[in-house]
Amino acid sequence: MFAILLRKGCVSIEVIKRELPDGIADLVAELYGSVMIILDPSLPDCEARYIVAHEIYHHLDEHPDLRLLKRTFFGDKYEYRSDLFAAALLIDEMPEEGETDVSFAARLGVPVRLVRLWFFPAA
Repeated sequence: MFAILLRKGCVSIEVIKRELPDGIADLVAELYGSVMIILDPSLPDCEARYIVAHEIYHHLDEHPDLRLLKRTFFGDKYEYRSDLFAAALLIDEMPEEGETDVSFAARLGVPVRLVRLWFFPAA
């Protein structure tokens, strides 16, 4: 369980591992005021960490959940913001001298796109 402190109070998010249908890696649900992130247990730990961080932002941002409203000229702004939030939570150090973005991402256990987004946001 994660507890997130907000200006308006504390939000608890429970992370549960359960078998999900084929092709679905995670599911976010709010039931009677409780927020749950359900992860397929077959996910590697590094992917599960990324998904949890990404989905926490989706919950906190309270944006509309309609795909058609999210598209912009530059892509999906809500996915971009969620990935930026995940990068801020998961990347807590600088790459070593001469370390590539791919090896740095592997060492931290985060997707390469998060490293590129965090260090080269315009790229």
